[in-house]
Amino acid sequence: MFDLESAISAWKREAMGCAGLNAELLLELEDHLREATASLVAAGQSEEEAWGEATSRLGSAEQIAREWAKAVKLGGWDRAAFAAMGGMAALVVVGTVGAIAYGASELLQRQPLLAAHVLTLTSGYGLGLLAAAAGGYAALRRAAAGRSARVVTATARQWIRWTGAAATALTAVGFVLGCVWAKDALGSAFSSDPREWGGLAALASIAAATCAAWRQTPRAIAVTGALAVVGGGVILMTWLGGAYLTQESSPRWFATVAVGGMLGSLALAALSMKSGERGAA
Repeated sequence: MFDLESAISAWKREAMGCAGLNAELLLELEDHLREATASLVAAGQSEEEAWGEATSRLGSAEQIAREWAKAVKLGGWDRAAFAAMGGMAALVVVGTVGAIAYGASELLQRQPLLAAHVLTLTSGYGLGLLAAAAGGYAALRRAAAGRSARVVTATARQWIRWTGAAATALTAVGFVLGCVWAKDALGSAFSSDPREWGGLAALASIAAATCAAWRQTPRAIAVTGALAVVGGGVILMTWLGGAYLTQESSPRWFATVAVGGMLGSLALAALSMKSGERGAA
């Protein structure tokens, strides 16, 4: 006896084996097949006949993959934007590592644990900002170009998956190293410093965005960019805002960038959710 759900599952397994068919497109194609099948059943066909006709009209997964591959290449401006984001993140991480290695050799020699904490946390935050930039750019492109920006969103999700995973790991390691150092040097692993709470919030937000990026449900696809963007705002608040609150020598623009970045990230997250829920992804 024909079972529609089993037929859909089999079709999805076959389609997932075709290079170039990403999760967003597969979900859209599945919805299209369900609607077409339901329409044909309402017209008097059996489910098996309706399913056969719906898949025949759609074409094979290989044909769809070939047509999709022709349309999903990033444009020149998009490639330049992603390259610029990657370059800026690399400059932040490499610049900080270089500054510590060059100007804080005494710290490296006397307190290697603290130096390792600074390096790993800085690298994690830098990669977290890269994931946020990718999510924010995808949200802006969807708002400006609608469905033509689908490939940008798919690319951004790939960036968020891998940079988010690396950022989560590095931030977690950096936080633990900081706790170990604080326990040894200050007598307490956690002192409720704003930067410590901010580090936990940054870790949670980056991890949430990473988990969403690896899930293939429509809801996860819609919220991935929003979570990544919010994570970027939390990082700015932690990094610059925390320094402004705890270090008297910190310039005032630290606070301006931190607060402005957080407010901007919330606005971008709202835009990302709105465009994502319209199905632009």
